[in-house]
Amino acid sequence: MQGGNLNSLRTDNLRLILRLLCENGEMSRKELAAASGLTPAAVSKLTAQLYGAGRLYETVSADPPEKAGRRERRLSLRLNAFLALGVYAELDSVVFSIVDLTGAVSARCDIPFSDDPQKLVHSAEAFLLEHGDVKQRIRYIGICVTGSVTDPVYGQWDVDAVCRAFEEGLGLPAAVENNVKAFVLAQRYYSGEALTDRTLFFKWGPGIGSSFYAGGTVLFGDAGDAAEIGHYIVDRSGRRCRCGRYGCLETVCGVETILRETGQPDLRTLLASGESTVRNVLDLKIDTVAVALANAAAILDAQSVVFFGSVFRSGEIAEKLKKQLRRYDQRLKASDVGLSLLNGSIATVCPAAVCARSFFFSAKEETL
Repeated sequence: MQGGNLNSLRTDNLRLILRLLCENGEMSRKELAAASGLTPAAVSKLTAQLYGAGRLYETVSADPPEKAGRRERRLSLRLNAFLALGVYAELDSVVFSIVDLTGAVSARCDIPFSDDPQKLVHSAEAFLLEHGDVKQRIRYIGICVTGSVTDPVYGQWDVDAVCRAFEEGLGLPAAVENNVKAFVLAQRYYSGEALTDRTLFFKWGPGIGSSFYAGGTVLFGDAGDAAEIGHYIVDRSGRRCRCGRYGCLETVCGVETILRETGQPDLRTLLASGESTVRNVLDLKIDTVAVALANAAAILDAQSVVFFGSVFRSGEIAEKLKKQLRRYDQRLKASDVGLSLLNGSIATVCPAAVCARSFFFSAKEETL
């Protein structure tokens, strides 16, 4: 076997060990060997490499072993030892955060949206200066954007320019991902909830987006936009969308449109309003979204649907959408549809998850 193939096999096996520990929590080497199908000797070598790279904790069982001999040694992921700068962009704002790779937050700062790479870096530097006690421990940058990370028509930033500016300005490696796909990673790593195979994730607010998780991975497609319903056309006579189409779901049901149609100044006021005209508009938007979700779920044969996004700060909207979606797709049980437990921490867990995937779970030689 060629050296390159051996290196690739070793990397795949390292990723397997990390994935098993992510999914199962603390495990012994014996349990890892049984779950992975690798020999005990191979597991020992792989875990030694990961331990040496600071990826694993090792603890000794506190309970006396059933048989005489050494106490069982158990391994767990050392995600909290690595800090990252999070950069999370929405249509109207950018959130900076200092997070570890478990998603725990040390600090956070919200600024108005900007598409100027140098301005963003300067704002990030000012934020980090306020937290000099942890600044030196930051090793990565996780960047999350709305729209495509490769197609400027669907994106809000020149992603390459932004990543380059952050890497050069801060001297740290950066990883970037669409914010909806990043949330799927966060749900997998941090929610504590087992992901059902074929899960449709739906984000509402300020923009609209979706992603599909199946076969243990996120569906991307060649252009990275597979299963994206934000740009389904739902009104043939609708306004022009930023993607160039007319009447997209985001254009018809996005927060900006709802605010304009209801005359409300901001999302917080909108969600708190009890006016009948506001509620009527919201009910119409909920129904439009429910139809689009039901159609997407049917095409994808989704087994479950997870909601997240700022619109779902209103539990009433989440419940209404759940009811309407199940009305249109009666395959879905009540337990198959609901709001993510991570909904209140989207802007911080997403960059953490992107860094965890790209720099921790990748097990690439340069990251070990």
